[in-house]
Amino acid sequence: MLIGSAGDTGSNSRVDLYVKLIKELAAKHKLPKFKLGFFYSDVTKDYLKAKMAAGQTIRGSMDAPI
Repeated sequence: MLIGSAGDTGSNSRVDLYVKLIKELAAKHKLPKFKLGFFYSDVTKDYLKAKMAAGQTIRGSMDAPI
């Protein structure tokens, strides 16, 4: 399983949340050992502000406008 900036917020806290949930579910259901990969890819407020100032639309997952 591979987890990125899950939860449509693009924040590291969502990645941490989903990793924790998966580990808890795996333990609860006694799943065999597996590899779990995850990465952080926060987008800075300055980056978003610059995009907005340039009039660019910022979109979330499933192409939803933010």
